[in-house]
Amino acid sequence: MYLNSGIEISNIKTHFSSLCSRKNKNDNGEFISKIRVYNFFAINEIKNCDIIRSIPYYQNKYNILYNYEILNIGQFNGKAFDILETIHDKGQKYLLFQYKNNEYIMFSEYLFQIKTPKLFIRFVIESYTFLLNSLIELNNRIGICFFDLSHKNIVLLFDCREKPILTSFQNSLRLLKIDEPTISKIIEGINDYTYKPLEVYVLFYLIKNDLNTISYSLIEEICDFYIANLTVLTLFSLEYQKNFKNLCIRTLKKYINEPKSSIIIEIIKHHSTWDNYSLSLLYLHIVANILRVFSCKKTFISDFGLILSKNISPEPTDRDRLEKTLEKLKNLYYTFTDWTFVNKIPLEKMALLVKYLAE
Repeated sequence: MYLNSGIEISNIKTHFSSLCSRKNKNDNGEFISKIRVYNFFAINEIKNCDIIRSIPYYQNKYNILYNYEILNIGQFNGKAFDILETIHDKGQKYLLFQYKNNEYIMFSEYLFQIKTPKLFIRFVIESYTFLLNSLIELNNRIGICFFDLSHKNIVLLFDCREKPILTSFQNSLRLLKIDEPTISKIIEGINDYTYKPLEVYVLFYLIKNDLNTISYSLIEEICDFYIANLTVLTLFSLEYQKNFKNLCIRTLKKYINEPKSSIIIEIIKHHSTWDNYSLSLLYLHIVANILRVFSCKKTFISDFGLILSKNISPEPTDRDRLEKTLEKLKNLYYTFTDWTFVNKIPLEKMALLVKYLAE
């Protein structure tokens, strides 16, 4: 089936109902080996991957650990492995992780290789709906919050490029196990907060600095740090940016002088919006730049951007859950009829779009 513009949409429609059930092609038993320190994050990845295996055809949506064993350094001297992390302390306990040796291309790399606006827009819509369903399965079916979504943790198989795959589960949260000690461990191990919502920044400040509470002045500092990382805001009006910052401050006021444990408990309650926030922010950056470069106002793309922007609200109760976002997108898709705008997008502006996205 094709849109009036010539965009093939049969794959998009399948993402609204069911997920791809085709297995990855055989890899001839080849693996990529990685040596990991035996610690909280390695064990967390093992447990998360064990749960993910219960999802039918998980290989088409998630790149997970295939096998692991405790590594005796003496036994492996002289053997060749694709070691991605160097062993520094031979007294430390290590694990040998094995992953399927599939050929992947990074999400951003593939995105920047698309040559025409029509194909670019199709990929954005298809990949977003596929990832949305993948996250719904993680959160609702098996109780895992990915909590690490960024362009760095999305890959595409060379033989199935329209289907993005999530990878790297060492920081993921099992929803029945989210408590103060667990979230504290995860926060301590995270270095990149670009795709994290405002309340996770509060966790960062509390846990990394071992604070007992937060003050009004600290709230302003947190909001400034958060907004400085939220570069997509620069694509919106100055009035929108001002209102957004004010909402950030109002959202965090309820935490002033509250005990650390109470703040953490309250923040954890909003975990059901965290993956939706990250996915929405990633794609809002893409969509906002499409609107910046191309003439797509009052089209599917601009309405899509409104759905995404709601999910990056600093107030977590204003965000939609993953399944609600899918419902909104389905309604938009099935009611939108005029796709002729894609034929009016000049090909020569693709280079400018890629330039903006790479900034």
